[in-house]
Amino acid sequence: MDVEHLQCRDFGHSWRPFSVQWVNRLNLYEYQLKCMRCTTIRTRWHDRTGAVVSSNYDYVEGYQIHGLGRLSGTDRDVIRLASIMAVMENLNVGTA
Repeated sequence: MDVEHLQCRDFGHSWRPFSVQWVNRLNLYEYQLKCMRCTTIRTRWHDRTGAVVSSNYDYVEGYQIHGLGRLSGTDRDVIRLASIMAVMENLNVGTA
């Protein structure tokens, strides 16, 4: 898994506004956010009052682990450790 994907799974995504538009046929705003690390797109649909009607994610290739399903606490521990090790490798840091 790419280090950016590991870090997003470890820290959470780093969302920034990407696009917004009013969609007449749906009577909703389509508001897209883009992760600055892994480039995943999150689309939120809002009504005229600003309430979130629905949302979905368009994950980049390699982000999802197909067939794994929801991650358990132990799965997340493994991802956090892999994130730490990837940063150590990239920074050429040894262990204490």
